[in-house]
Amino acid sequence: CKMGKEDDPYAVLNNKLQVYGIENLRVFDVSMMPKLVSGNTNAPAMAIANNAVNIMLDE
Repeated sequence: CKMGKEDDPYAVLNNKLQVYGIENLRVFDVSMMPKLVSGNTNAPAMAIANNAVNIMLDE
């Protein structure tokens, strides 16, 4: 789930983790990471979730 500008044909998410073209749907998991990590994904997943909560609370 690439994050990018709406005119990017490969972008799925905006900077608020909202899916383009689908209302009320957000993605915030390790699929949005630009590069895969070679180790355990637990810590990056928790960091992404923490940032997602902050983004949603700010709205």
